[in-house]
Amino acid sequence: MQRAQRNVPLYLAEERSRKDKEEEKLLLLAQKHRDEQFFQREQAKQEQKQQSNRKMAAFNLGVAETLRGKKSARSSQFEGSYIFGRRPVTPPKLLKQRCYMQELTEQLTQRRLNHTQRCQDQELTERLHQIQLADEFAKMKSQERLQKKENMKRLQKALDIQLEHPSPGLPARQPDSDGPVFGVWDGAPDLLAEQKLRAQRVCEEQQNAARCKRKDALCSRLSEQRKERDMLQRNHQELIAGRINRYERLRNLKTALEDAWFRSADLKHCRDMEERAFIRSGGRLLMDQCEQYRRCFQCKRKTTNCGESNIWKESHYIPGSRLMV
Repeated sequence: MQRAQRNVPLYLAEERSRKDKEEEKLLLLAQKHRDEQFFQREQAKQEQKQQSNRKMAAFNLGVAETLRGKKSARSSQFEGSYIFGRRPVTPPKLLKQRCYMQELTEQLTQRRLNHTQRCQDQELTERLHQIQLADEFAKMKSQERLQKKENMKRLQKALDIQLEHPSPGLPARQPDSDGPVFGVWDGAPDLLAEQKLRAQRVCEEQQNAARCKRKDALCSRLSEQRKERDMLQRNHQELIAGRINRYERLRNLKTALEDAWFRSADLKHCRDMEERAFIRSGGRLLMDQCEQYRRCFQCKRKTTNCGESNIWKESHYIPGSRLMV
């Protein structure tokens, strides 16, 4: 009876550590399963992309072979040509330049609208992806909290059951002696001091273990927050770099298009000037146009002169004199 009345210490550190190890093992297995699923999806995407690339290469090869065969094959038919004596003159190309300019401006505006719409769609998808990631993190945190609360409830329930149904202890004492056998020296001051010291040590060890566990949990939480912050900063920097690259590419494309347009406009202007000059000349050649101008009265040379001189071939110059014989 005396031994049954004593307090029996209940140590739950081993059970807690076992449960923590099981939880960590389950989390590692879940993370491994997610990684395997992600790798399988990426591998399937790569295989699908390779198959599509093979199909496209085969199609391009077939088209190239057919075009090469058409170019190398000689046509057995002859295209007839006709001469129209009373055909009207072809109008100048300047009349349709305004129509061409309108079409080019429409194409440019449509391309700009498509590009802005594409950029807006891409920004929307990126924002939705970030919101989805934040929701997943919040769900994971809430699930961890709920699981922790359930574990605490189970532990509290187990403790309540142990308190309600204590262990029966030792069987009843048989009167085999005249006086008490157990607990004779329990009231000794040395033993009481030793028990008190042992209890204090156990309490300090439990407090240190609880403090270490809280510290580890806080450190793990801070590391997770640091990782999440780094990931968000990296995503933000990548988004900014992508926008800068898109802007640079669009600017380079715009400058290239403007330069090409200016060059084509200058070439068209030169061709128009040549065409107008040809129209003003009336279709005559340069030699025919030179006949209407008078010759020079000083040299009296022809237009066909090429290195000829006015000095006779039979004459020679006498040195030291101003005479030419």
